[in-house]
Amino acid sequence: MVWACRRGDRAGPPGVERIRLPDLTAEEVPWSGGRIGALAASPEGERAAVLELPEGPGTVPRIRHWTGSEWRVRGGILPDVSSRLAWLQGSWVACESSDRRLVLLDLDSEEAQEGPAGSNPCAAPAARLWYALVGGSVAEFPYDRPFEAAAARPDGFDFGTATTLRVTPDAQVFTWTEPRLLYQSSGYLQRRGDRKTRFRAAERGLGAVVGPQAFESSHV
Repeated sequence: MVWACRRGDRAGPPGVERIRLPDLTAEEVPWSGGRIGALAASPEGERAAVLELPEGPGTVPRIRHWTGSEWRVRGGILPDVSSRLAWLQGSWVACESSDRRLVLLDLDSEEAQEGPAGSNPCAAPAARLWYALVGGSVAEFPYDRPFEAAAARPDGFDFGTATTLRVTPDAQVFTWTEPRLLYQSSGYLQRRGDRKTRFRAAERGLGAVVGPQAFESSHV
C-alpha cells in the first residue's frame, strides 16, 4: 500500500489517498485540513502522519496523525515547515523541528527525543535503520536509542554533499540529489557496493521506492 497526498492547487483542494498495489486501486482518506507538506505511513500501511502547512499569519506547521478512523493533531514539538517525515516503528516518527534538529516523536504519547542538527529523515524498516542529512553528509541511525552515539556514515555508497535522500526498505539502494551550478541539482542512484549512476527523475523530485528489496524486486 502506498499513501499519497495532493498538496492543493487550482486543480483541487488538498487531500490524502491510499493506493493498493499492484492494481493501483485508490481509496480517498477523509481530509479537512490545509495544505500538506510531507507524508509518512506506518509499515503496515494502516496509519499515517502528515505535516500540515500554515495557512497564514499567526498559524504554524503541525503534525496530524491518521489513527485509522480520524485525524488528530499531535503536539510534543513544533515541526519545521520544510520537514520530511519518516515512520520508523510502532508509533514513532522522525522529523525535523523548527530549530532544525532531528526529532523522534511518539504519535501516541507525544513523547519527543531530540538529536543533532539535521534534515530529510527517511526509513529502511526491513533493516531497522533510518537515515538523515547531518552537516551535508548522509548519517545512519539505528531504530533503538539512535542518539546515544555519534551517527555513522553508510558503507558502500559514494555520497557527495547530498540535499535530498531516499532509501529502499532493505537499505541496499539510495537515490539522492547533490547541488550543482545555477541552483540546479544532479540526481543519483546507487546500489550498495556498485557505482553510482545518474537518476534524472530524482532531480525533478519524482518517484518513490515501493518494493521490499533492492533492484530485482523494487519498482520506482
